[in-house]
Amino acid sequence: MAAQCKPPGDEVLVLAPYWPLAAGIIRAVGAKAISVPFYDKEGSVAERLASYCTERTVAIYVNTPNNPTGLVLSDSIREDLAAFARRINAWILSDEVYEQLSFVEDRRPMRSVAPERCISIFSFSKAYAMAGYRCGFLLLPTPELAVSFNKSNVNSVYSTSTPAQIAAANILHNGGEWIQQTRSLYQEIGRECAQRLNLPMPQGGTFLFFDISAHLKDRSIDQFMRSCIQHGLLLAPGTSFGQGYSNYIRLCFTCVEPKITLEGIDLLQELLQ
Repeated sequence: MAAQCKPPGDEVLVLAPYWPLAAGIIRAVGAKAISVPFYDKEGSVAERLASYCTERTVAIYVNTPNNPTGLVLSDSIREDLAAFARRINAWILSDEVYEQLSFVEDRRPMRSVAPERCISIFSFSKAYAMAGYRCGFLLLPTPELAVSFNKSNVNSVYSTSTPAQIAAANILHNGGEWIQQTRSLYQEIGRECAQRLNLPMPQGGTFLFFDISAHLKDRSIDQFMRSCIQHGLLLAPGTSFGQGYSNYIRLCFTCVEPKITLEGIDLLQELLQ
């Protein structure tokens, strides 16, 4: 494809809210992460992205199912993202680590609508309880790009550990029943948490992300978060997920047993009141 890597100073549009480390990874290689409010905004893809583009824009980072919102992009949005990336001659960095945890009907992956420019990123961590193993894989559009990625990988992490590779290989052959059961359980607890908090049902992933401005009254978000910590309730602050989310919180509904999760939801309701 025509898109080429440029010297340090390249800009990547990071569709927000986003996984906090995404921006840090981009900055670590000398590029600039441009936070673009997207998943919770209205309008066409072009309307949401165009004003953030410059001559330095080389890629768009997209994550679906999304951490932290739980949204799953529709096929039409994916197609529009592909068309926009072609228009500005940019790569698409498609973070699909929650692909197995989508609660909606099957949708086309980004690589199917932009095969010539999509770098698809996958992980065994989220769906298969392998977070500590640090094991994942990429799907790349060209063999030449694979050579470049291999050089980078060898000179950074060198190799995924052997136990992690063995576990991942076993999952690929025998993980079907596990993921079906896990997806069903996650969907059930996600629905229950959303109902108790009067929020929309998450479409995928393991999180709820919402604005608590109306519940703060005379408290700051920091005061509210400290109150949660004092009660043993750990949440992630919205400021970690991009600009414009200072009064948002993210909760994970799969980090402990469902019974404990629901006890935490009840406690959160009390603290919000």
